[in-house]
Amino acid sequence: MSLIKKTTKVVGIEHTIKDYRDEKDNFILETALNGKVDFLITGDKDLLLLNQYQGFKIINYRQFENVLKSLKPGNKL
Repeated sequence: MSLIKKTTKVVGIEHTIKDYRDEKDNFILETALNGKVDFLITGDKDLLLLNQYQGFKIINYRQFENVLKSLKPGNKL
């Protein structure tokens, strides 16, 4: 939990997205895009189908665990 606290950033919405088929997921994509994330970690099957969106990868928690395990000490995402 301390890792999350250290890396948490409050994001304002600068760009709105209205093109995703599931309207309820637009705000999630907006937040990730405006936060300039590398990964969006989710269990939402619709979002996972995208795989990638405007420069960031959309993966589930297990996939993210594998990303973390593959990092060498001192490397950043």
